[in-house]
Amino acid sequence: MRKTETEGVAPQFVDRWSSREYDGTLLTQEQINILLEAARWTPSSYNEQPWKFFYPKTDNQRKKFLNLLFDGNQEWAKNTGTLFFIAAKRTLSETGEQNRHYAFDTGAAWMALALQAHLVGLSAHAMGGFDEGRAYDELSIDRKEYEIFAAIAVGKPTQEAGKTEERTPRKPIAGIADSNA
Repeated sequence: MRKTETEGVAPQFVDRWSSREYDGTLLTQEQINILLEAARWTPSSYNEQPWKFFYPKTDNQRKKFLNLLFDGNQEWAKNTGTLFFIAAKRTLSETGEQNRHYAFDTGAAWMALALQAHLVGLSAHAMGGFDEGRAYDELSIDRKEYEIFAAIAVGKPTQEAGKTEERTPRKPIAGIADSNA
């Protein structure tokens, strides 16, 4: 069981974890829409909402998404409810200028999706272990316009996952904050 250093932190932050053990139940379109709706409401600089989630709708697309992952991730991700790839638009829509906050904003959208997944009994696991070049090509994502940040596995964890998977600790607050800036 994870412990916080400070009282009052909402359980959704402490109890959420990125499972690698899923029961194979595919997500419904309604479940996917709920996750995307949560991400849609993420705050962003200039309300740009630069993130874009790509996900498969057919079995063939699902296989294509899975095959973009490195072998180690494919092994466990094959049992997830769906896979996403999250990318972000590099420029501001109105001016075409560089959006220097696109990565920050997209990370926040990923966290919104992850927390929503946890709230509805699912687990979300973001991965950097995928073939980036192939992902741009096979998902028809324009490299100049977008940057792909992660693949995301989402699904229902197995009953055993909650008991057998290690919930990783976090650095202490002193390791992530500096009050002397």
